[in-house]
This record gives sequence, C-alpha cells and structure tokens, in this order.
Amino acid sequence: MAFASPSHQLVTSATILTNNASINYGSNNQQLLGQINTVGGQDQSGPLVRSQLVSNNGTVITSGVQETSDNSSYSGAKTTMMTSGFNLQMSGHDGMRGSKMTDSTPSLTDITLEQAVQKLQEIENENMALRDNLRTHNAVVKKQYEALAEWRKNENDKFEKTKALITALREENQELQVKMMAKNDKEKELLQKVLTLEEEKAHIQRQKAISDQKLFNVHKIAEDQGFRGLPNEDFDAGQEADNLVFVSTSEKEEVIAKMEDDLAAKVEIIDQLRTNLLKVEAELTSNRETMKQLLLDMESQQTLKVTIEEENRQLTQQIIAAEAKLHKQMESWMAMTKREMQAEQMYSNQNAVTKSAQQQSASERFEKGDEALFSFPENVEDLMNIAKSLEAKQKEERTVQALHVELDEYRKKNQSLQEEMEKIKTQFKDLTDQHRETVSLLKEAQAQGKEAADKLSQEYEQKLMEMAKNRPDNRAIQASDTEDMSILRSQVLTLIQEVDEAQNKLSAAMEAINMKDTRIRELDEMNSRLRLDYQRHWQESTTLIQHLRSQINQQSRAEAENLSIKNQHQKLQESFSKLVTDYKELQETFEVYRVQMERQSSYPRQPSKEAMEEINRLTAQVIAGDEAIAYRDEQIEKLKQRSALESQQDEEIQLLKFQADLYKSDFAAEREARTKLAEERTKLLDELQQLQEYNRTLKEELEGYNQRQINDMQRRLRDGSMAGDTADRFRTTVPPSYRHSGSTWNHIQRKHHLPKNRETLRLITERSKDHHMKASRGPRPEEDEELQSFQQFECPKCNAQFPDIDSLQLHVPDCIDQ
Repeated sequence: MAFASPSHQLVTSATILTNNASINYGSNNQQLLGQINTVGGQDQSGPLVRSQLVSNNGTVITSGVQETSDNSSYSGAKTTMMTSGFNLQMSGHDGMRGSKMTDSTPSLTDITLEQAVQKLQEIENENMALRDNLRTHNAVVKKQYEALAEWRKNENDKFEKTKALITALREENQELQVKMMAKNDKEKELLQKVLTLEEEKAHIQRQKAISDQKLFNVHKIAEDQGFRGLPNEDFDAGQEADNLVFVSTSEKEEVIAKMEDDLAAKVEIIDQLRTNLLKVEAELTSNRETMKQLLLDMESQQTLKVTIEEENRQLTQQIIAAEAKLHKQMESWMAMTKREMQAEQMYSNQNAVTKSAQQQSASERFEKGDEALFSFPENVEDLMNIAKSLEAKQKEERTVQALHVELDEYRKKNQSLQEEMEKIKTQFKDLTDQHRETVSLLKEAQAQGKEAADKLSQEYEQKLMEMAKNRPDNRAIQASDTEDMSILRSQVLTLIQEVDEAQNKLSAAMEAINMKDTRIRELDEMNSRLRLDYQRHWQESTTLIQHLRSQINQQSRAEAENLSIKNQHQKLQESFSKLVTDYKELQETFEVYRVQMERQSSYPRQPSKEAMEEINRLTAQVIAGDEAIAYRDEQIEKLKQRSALESQQDEEIQLLKFQADLYKSDFAAEREARTKLAEERTKLLDELQQLQEYNRTLKEELEGYNQRQINDMQRRLRDGSMAGDTADRFRTTVPPSYRHSGSTWNHIQRKHHLPKNRETLRLITERSKDHHMKASRGPRPEEDEELQSFQQFECPKCNAQFPDIDSLQLHVPDCIDQ
C-alpha cells in the first residue's frame, strides 16, 4: 500500500505483498508477490536520501546520506527500506509470517551519490511495477464483484419463481377447501338417504306384519269353511275362497315388487357411493401429484439453500481472511513506522543533502501515483457491499423458512382432508352393512312366510282328512264332497304354481343380491387397498416431515453460525477502524516528529551500541511473537476443521439411525401382515372343509329321502294291485283309505319344491316313518270290511283302474274332455 499526505511534504510508500498468499474471490486465486519499501518524503529545507539496511546479525546501517552538487532548492528526506535489506514474507495459507534478513549492501562509507541514485531508480521501477500489478488485481476484483451481482440477480429471479409457486399452491388449497365443502354436503345427503332407507325398512316390516295377518285371516276363513259351512256351501262359497286366495297372492306379489323396488333403490345408492368413491380416489391421486410436485420443489429449494450456504460460507471465509490480512498489514505497517521513527531518532544527527532532478521527478511521480496505489476505501466499500449481500441472503433464508411453514400448514390441511375421506369410507361401510342386514331380514321374512304357508297347507290337508273320516253320512254327501275337494284342489294347485313363481322370483332376487354382495366385496377390497396406499403415503409424508424438520434445525444452526460470524465481522470492522485511527494518529505524530528531526538534523550523532542491541532484541521478540501467533492460528484452523468433520459425521449417524428405525418398522408391519394372512387362510380352509362336509351330509340325506319316496310309491302300487280283485266297483262313497292320499299329496307338493333345511327333512322323515308303521300294523277291525272293498278304483268311461280316489279324480276331468 502507499499513502500520500495532503500537504505533499512527506511521501511514505509502503507496499506489503505476500508470498504464497491467495485471496479467494469466487474461484480465482491471485497471488501477489513483492517487497517492502518505505520511502520517506521531502520538505522545503533540502533533499535528504536515506537507505535503511538490516544485516544478517540484526544491525542497522545507515547509508546514502549525501548532498547533490547542483543548486536546486530541495529540502527533504527519503528513507527507503530496501528489499535486499529486509524482506517480510506473509503466507496466506497458514497465516505464518517470517522475516528474512540479508546483508547484500556495502558499508555506509562505500555508498556514493551515483549508487544512491541508481538505488532510487530501481526502487522507483519496482514501485511502478507493483502499482501496475495492483491495478490489474483491482480490475480482477471488479470483475468478480460484477459476477457476484449477476448471481444475486439470478437468485432474486429464483425467489420470485418460488413466490409464484407458493401463490399457486395457495389457490389450489382454496380449491381443495371448496371441494371439501362439497363433499360435506354430499355426506349430509347420504345421511338423509340412510334415514329414508331406515324408514322404508320399517315400512316393509309393517307391510310384512299386515301380510302375515291377512294370511292368518285367509287360513281362518278356510278353516271355517272346512269345518262349519262345508255341508251347506255351494259353488259361490268356493268362488269366494278362490277370490280370497288370489287376493292374498296379489298382495304377496305387491310385497315382492316393493322389495324389488327397494333393492333397485339400494343398488342405485351403491352405484352413487361407488361414483363418490371414484371421485375421492381421483382427488387423492391429484393430492399425491401435488405432494410429489411440492417434494420436488422442496428438493430444489434445499439444493438452492445448500448452494447459498456454501457461497455464504466461502464469502465469510474470504472476508475473514481479507480482514486478517489487512489487520496484519496494518500491524506490519505500524511496526515499520515505529522502526522508521527509531531510525530517525538514531540518525537525526546525520545530514546528507542531495539535489537531483531525477529524484524530484521520481518524488513527484510517487506523489501523483500514491492515490491510485492506495485502495483501502474501495476495499471498505467492497466489504460493505458483501455485508449487504449477506443480509439479503439472510432475508432470502427467512422467506424460505416462511415457505417451509406454509408447506407444513398445507400438509396439515391435506391430512385433515384424508381423515374426512376416511370418515366417508366408514359411513359407506356402515351403509353396506345396513344393506346386508335389510337383505338378510327380507330373506328371513320370506323364509318365515314360506314355512307358514307350508304349515298351513299341511294343517289344511290334515283337517280335510279328519273331516272326511269323521263324517257320519259319507254316502249322502259324496257328490258335494267331491266337488268341494276338486275346487279346493284346483285352488291349492294354483297356490302351488304361485308359490313356485314366487320362489323363482326369490331365487332371481337372491342371485341379484349375491351379485351385489360380490360387488360390495370388491369395493371393500378396493377400500382396503386404498387404506394401505394411504398408510404407506402417510408414512412417507411423516418421514419427509421429519427429514425437513432436521433440515430446518440444521438451517437454524447455520443461521446461528452466520450470526456469530456477522458479530465477529462487526468486531473486526471496529478493530480495523480503530487501527486506521491509530495509524492516522501515528502518521500525524510521525509528521511532527519528522519536522523536529529535520530541525535537529544540523546536530549529527552516532547511534549507541546499547540502542542497537535494544533494537535487535525488540526485532527478535516481534519475530518470535509473529511465529507464535501463526502457530496459534494454525492450531485454531485445525480445530475448526476437526469440529466441522465431527458435526458432519453426527448428522450422517442420525440419518442412518432414522433409516434403520424406518426399515425396522416396515419389516415388523410386513411380518404382522403375513401372519394375519396365514391365519385368515387357515380359517378359510377350515370353513371350506366344514361346508364340504355339510354338503356331503345333505346329499346323503336327499338321496335317502328320494329312495324312501320311491319305495313308498312302489309299495302302494303293489298293495293296490293285490287288493284290486276284491274291490266293489259300484261303490260311490269315499272309503276310509282316503287318509293315504296325504302321502300322495305330499309327494306332489315335494315335486315342486324340496325342503331346504334339516328341520323340514327331519319332519318329513318322521312323518313317513309314522305312515309306514301305521301301514305295517294294518287297519282297525271296524275298517277291515271297507278296506277290503275299496282298495281299487275304476274310471266309469275308460274302465281304467287306480289305487286311490285322488288319482281317479285327477284322471276323470281329462278323460271326459277327450
């Protein structure tokens, strides 16, 4: 550096350059090599040229005090610390400084005026070269500053882009809130539909009770007709009963139609729920896509933050290194001025006046070029600009943190939406369960109605048989009984046909219900898959949130470090400003002292040996202190590097621990799912085996039942053919063997619909066993005569023989029509 006083009386040029000192601006490393030169100025009393040389043993030799021969009016002194006499080397890599002292100049008495002028010219050339080098380095620094400004502009553009992205995400969040409100409205509508379905269920139950009551009334009327009004009833009464039967069947058809309508309505509700589920799945996929986009944006922001932190760290290191170098330069400059003042004190009694036009031109050139060489204020402005850029980066980091907070809020809202979607799914499941319950109730009602109809038909048949047995005058009312029996039989046949049709409709409805059940199972499986996907994405989101929290903690620690660096930077600026003020004060005192020394220059005196020893001792102490400071700085730098490595290793260990915990939880969940699947598989296999065993038993019972029926029919036909020879063909009344028609009637009824449970099979087998036991015991004594006379029946037209009256009555209408 070079400094010029305002009065141009004293020119003090000091250039401190470092060997292996790299000032890092961006990515360029510029090395500045040079020497330390101190040039003392001039005043109006006369030219004075001094050259301070330090030998290897630390002694200071003063030479070059000569006066020029011309009569020019120069009065001044110029003191030069030559490169060969004292070299100060500064290493920018480890902060160590050392001094190198050589003795390459002759003694004080051997220096002539020409040698002094030559030395001054060499010093002038070196200073010119150093000034050019400083100018080039200032241009490089300016280019680097322009690149930094361009980078800041790009960062501002990126910040604007992220801001636009956040605004778009806010708008999307508002749209999702609107959709959520619409979902709530749909949920209310679904609840209302559920209430209406419950009301319809209650209405169906009431209608079932009414139909049961009507059926009971019909059977009561039939019983009344069979017991009381049968001898006196005519064809009109039979027609009225037929009308009642048809009315009851029409009511059953209406009930079945209503049930089918309810089933269709429930199918529509299921379709609507399915469409709602598809919409929810579409929204879930859209939310997943937005989440992926947010993750990508977060990764880009994270990389941007890492690059900003790295550049911030590099800039802080550069600022600290530059401030340390400036501090060291100022300390060395102050030490040089102190040494120069001591040299002036020691050699103030010596006077050498030289007048040279070349020296005058050189001094004028130094005075003109000092302002260009000294670039400290520009460096301060650069430091202030860098500090401002650091503050702007801190603001950008704050905005990024605010964006992280907004992203967390958006994730919380998304989680609430997913919880509401889970509620809707549970409501859908409840609706399906209610639908299944209503279907099961309908099945039970139909089964109960069917069982009641079977029981009533059997009771009606038994009562008719008992009525036929207990009549006193069977012969007188045979014709009316046959007519009534034919009417009732036709009605019963129509009822059987209607029951068959109702059973076919019921089977079709059951098939439709089974199809709907399969669809509901598919929807349940889809719902379970969606739940698994939701759990997986929830785990991923939790891991991502934890990772982001760790990154936020790291960012907070980096901000704390940045604040500490900023505080240190402020302290260094304050100390640097104090050093500048101290330097100015020293310069002023040096000016005053120089004037005093020039006034006392007429009294030359030789330095004492004690003063030289003291100077050498102080110089050695300064060098030792510099070495100790350099060693301490090196140790501090090593400790900083070690702490940075340990912190990085701690972060990596935490991340690895988190990944291990995540893998462990995933493995445990997968193992639990496998065990559950194995248990369910074993349960299903057990149920399948039970069902197969039950099916096999049912098949065996059905085969036995069919075999028993065939044997019964063969036995009856065989008995009828054996008793046909002794039968009375002119008998017209109903014989007591009419009780055997119940088995034939049951056989006809069983052709239409077989029993479907074990209870009905047991009742039928018991009844057939009782019938076989009665047949094996034989008829009572009072009935022997009638049994022998009425074992075979004959058609009056075609003379066809039949084993019982029922077969004959079924044959006669067809034979007459032919």
